[in-house]
Amino acid sequence: MLWDLIIFKKIRSVLGGDIRFMLCGGAPLSADSQRFINICMGAPIGQGYGLIETFVGAAFSEADDTVVGRVGPPLPCCYIKAVAA
Repeated sequence: MLWDLIIFKKIRSVLGGDIRFMLCGGAPLSADSQRFINICMGAPIGQGYGLIETFVGAAFSEADDTVVGRVGPPLPCCYIKAVAA
C-alpha cells in the first residue's frame, strides 16, 4: 500500500489515472515482467499473439484470466493448425 501511494499512483496518473486493463501485443511477456507490471499499474494485462503489425490477432488472453506467462486461447474467428517440422 505504501509503494502504491508514493510511486505507482503517480505513474498511473501520468497514463490517465484509472487504468482498468492493459494490452500487450507482439512477443509474449515473461511471467516476471507481466507480474511486475500488474503490481505497478494495479491492472491486469491482456496479451495478444498473431500478426499484430497487420492487425491480425490469432490468440488473446481472456479478461478474467489472471494467470501470468501465457498468451491465451485462439480467438473464435481463427483457425490454428499445428504442423510438425
